[in-house]
Amino acid sequence: MGKKQSRSILVPAPYDKTKMAAAFAISVGHIRRQWDALHYLFRVPATKQSLIKITPALSDIIATSLTVTVYILITQLYDPPISMKDPTKRNLVLQRVLDELAPAKGTPERAKIDAEFERVKPTFDKLKIWRNCVGAHKDLTTAIGIVDHILGARTNPIPRIPLADVEETVKWLISLKDVVAANHCPRLVLEVGDISGEADRLARIAASAPL
Repeated sequence: MGKKQSRSILVPAPYDKTKMAAAFAISVGHIRRQWDALHYLFRVPATKQSLIKITPALSDIIATSLTVTVYILITQLYDPPISMKDPTKRNLVLQRVLDELAPAKGTPERAKIDAEFERVKPTFDKLKIWRNCVGAHKDLTTAIGIVDHILGARTNPIPRIPLADVEETVKWLISLKDVVAANHCPRLVLEVGDISGEADRLARIAASAPL
């Protein structure tokens, strides 16, 4: 009998935690931009009504696209720290950020972060269900269940996710980002920009547009 081949041991390469903190801050910045667009265009009643008045179908498409983008970007951060049980396939996710970049456990700052996370965790869990059944791929059982729901034959297999809860989750991510950036990359400047003025201008144009 031949000798057994020894399994190679996967050793992950070291990484720069300052750059990881910057990458997390950039990721949350992307989420905030998409959320701000959804909020100012479709959660401010006057703007929403003006847009729907002139482009009802297009407004629905844009609102849906922004919602899906926000959902996906948030759930990416809720993935496990590694993929396929391979320590070299590491992910930039909340668990890694909390373990390696957040204030140490036992400090008042960390206690506040953990308490607020417990408050928004149910929304993360609902978003993960949505991503696993709809966002990442089309689960057949879920797809058929949605059809049955439309026909009135059953309840919706996708959990209801109020946008107010998503907003609280985004705010928590922003607060965590601010703490991490202040502690690990204080010189990083992210220009997210306030789009509320642009949304107001668009609403005025839409309101005055002839039908």
